[in-house]
Amino acid sequence: MGVVKENRVVLYVDEESGNIIGDGKVTRKGILCSCCCGQFTVGGFENHFGGSTGKPYQHIVLAAETTKQTLFDCLINALGVMEEKEKVALFNKRLLGAVADDANDDACIICADGGNLICCDRCPSTYHPHCIFMENIPQGAWLCSYCIHEELRNMVGVRNKLHGGLSWSLHQWTQQPLIGSPLDDVYNKVLRNSKIAVAWLVMNECFSSSIDRHTRVNIPQNIVYINRGSNLTPRINYSGFYTAVLEKNEEIISVASIRRIGMAHVLENCLESALYALQVEKMVIPSVERLADMWTDERYSFSPIEEDSKKELCQYNTVMFPGGITKLEKNLACTLPDLNMGPSKNQHLGF
Repeated sequence: MGVVKENRVVLYVDEESGNIIGDGKVTRKGILCSCCCGQFTVGGFENHFGGSTGKPYQHIVLAAETTKQTLFDCLINALGVMEEKEKVALFNKRLLGAVADDANDDACIICADGGNLICCDRCPSTYHPHCIFMENIPQGAWLCSYCIHEELRNMVGVRNKLHGGLSWSLHQWTQQPLIGSPLDDVYNKVLRNSKIAVAWLVMNECFSSSIDRHTRVNIPQNIVYINRGSNLTPRINYSGFYTAVLEKNEEIISVASIRRIGMAHVLENCLESALYALQVEKMVIPSVERLADMWTDERYSFSPIEEDSKKELCQYNTVMFPGGITKLEKNLACTLPDLNMGPSKNQHLGF
């Protein structure tokens, strides 16, 4: 993120004595040790010099600094710089004009299109009556059934180890500042936010920009930065979304999107197991029409969404991308894959 430059010298400092134990240089792959020319991750660099604090970013400092600046300080600075740059985009925030007739959304929460809409009297959500299978327009006040239930919250930040140095975890963006929080909480939240920042770089590389035509927000970006929220409507409020990350020896190699085929299947299996453990029975995805055949073949086993599922989806907030999108569904298998066996031809999941 541009805060620590490549080839910058860093020092590992002993937690108790404060003495310098070793040094190395920052590279694109990690830290290059000066004593053995070994390439290490941040955690591996600490272990290399006998450290076991579990918080290596707090004990690796930049050399030649008048003030002791740790890599943890650099993470906080990087996140701050990133937030300042992104404030220009306003994410999911929009100033509501004082002269506006109402604060309701201009697009249907189901299909993301405008037209003749019925408005919720409690939140900004709007719907086409036919999209929610409403035969008669109700008289008087009407409330929508929008509800977000965060079943996965307890799994956020938990590292789940797999075979071959792989691990996966779920993350959500934590709003800054973190002043006043316990030190351990601050450390963990900053690390999670850093993973989210890298996850967005991966997503941005894999997805073309998809801009909501009514609010001009970047849909994939807001899905990753889920806790930004929205003062407009649940249709573009992604606070119930999580970012799944697959790592190998602390390096992020897949992020809830198909980046590397084999590694993506490992992450998919993990997500399927997690959802099934939460008694999720069915998975629904939006797909561009030209890729629908890929999702519906035997590798992924999705099928066109049924009419009953369409009615059930009206009760929930789902992501809608503008233009040429079809919805597909899949019943999660009762027999789950072995997460430590790696990907195989018989392991199916899409998201």
